[in-house]
Amino acid sequence: MVRKLGKDKTAYSYVLPPDAGPIDRAKYDVCRKILKFKMEKHLSQRQVAEMIGVPETRVSEILHYKIWKFSLDRLLEYYQKVNPKMVLKVA
Repeated sequence: MVRKLGKDKTAYSYVLPPDAGPIDRAKYDVCRKILKFKMEKHLSQRQVAEMIGVPETRVSEILHYKIWKFSLDRLLEYYQKVNPKMVLKVA
């Protein structure tokens, strides 16, 4: 599922379907945590990109929940760079 963001026809965020599997749910959650970090710290996409060492376009993909473009381990690697005290819990 895709949700458009405002009037910009090119900006959209992926919405996790109700029947999503556990890996996709985990990837979505990591993207959400990176977005929350960005918002709480009042950072730009560029600043987040510099922190995790990726192009700004990759950060945009994360912030728009384009989870099919990333493996779970890659997203966790990025999140660990912005939150070194990250604790991974598997339920």
